[in-house]
Amino acid sequence: MELKINSNFVLNASNTQNSVSKDFSKNEKQEVQITSLDKDAKSVVSDSEALAALDEAKSKDKENKISEHDKKLSKEFAKKLDKKLGEGFASKLEEVAAHNGMKVSDLVGMIYSESGFEKNVVNDEGYTGFIQISKDYFYDPTIDKENKTSDFSPYFNENKKLKVSQQEYLEMSAIQQLDIVDAWMQNTVNNFGHGRKYFTGGEMYALNFMPANVFDSNGEYQQPDGQGGGIFKDVYFPEAKPEEILEGETPEQAARRLDKYGEGNLDLNKDDKLSTIEMQKRIEDKYQQALFYFNNL
Repeated sequence: MELKINSNFVLNASNTQNSVSKDFSKNEKQEVQITSLDKDAKSVVSDSEALAALDEAKSKDKENKISEHDKKLSKEFAKKLDKKLGEGFASKLEEVAAHNGMKVSDLVGMIYSESGFEKNVVNDEGYTGFIQISKDYFYDPTIDKENKTSDFSPYFNENKKLKVSQQEYLEMSAIQQLDIVDAWMQNTVNNFGHGRKYFTGGEMYALNFMPANVFDSNGEYQQPDGQGGGIFKDVYFPEAKPEEILEGETPEQAARRLDKYGEGNLDLNKDDKLSTIEMQKRIEDKYQQALFYFNNL
């Protein structure tokens, strides 16, 4: 749950509860008084110090949103994954999920939704592998003259493409592909997550679908839907009118996007908008389908 500064709120940290009150008198300097409920002591700090403490608490709150239980797969399911995809795959999947602030079940649902855990899947538009990375983001030796490692990631080059070619990616083992999945998601989070440390499966799915349209510069939803989720900015359903085509899209691309993500697919409540809540529902459904699939191998 997001912590907001209100006129009164309770801040829980390290088993110590602090109540914070503000005096907004126009004629007096604003001060924040933090009173320990566990000790008979009071201190007055500046607004900047209080805000810094609150930011730290928010950061810890996001980091702690994933319980230890949610970081682990069941032993039976892990064995099934390792049997199909290689010894150590399940533990690597848990590691990637934790690194990107996700429940491991959400990452399972996301991968099963995109590829069915078939690492060599390439769709008719060139999207490739476990999470269907666009072919345009792989190094292409026939086009790209340089493939120097970037400063921000050993997996990317200076042109902000993955250092591996599409074919090299397909030839990797399942566990090796997870390293690329991790790097890809980290790049998305760093560029478009705006400091958030925890993501639902629906939010991460949204970030990979249309990264610039999910969060604003404060890490809040671009268009809140009033139910704790966010609606993609400038996404319209079920059909694209000329003024509703996204920047850089051709009408043909818009038609394909709407056919794939529009009414009858992800738009569960048929309101002609696509929200992170609806995406989360898809991820959860796909996780259950993955459990059924692997348990019947």
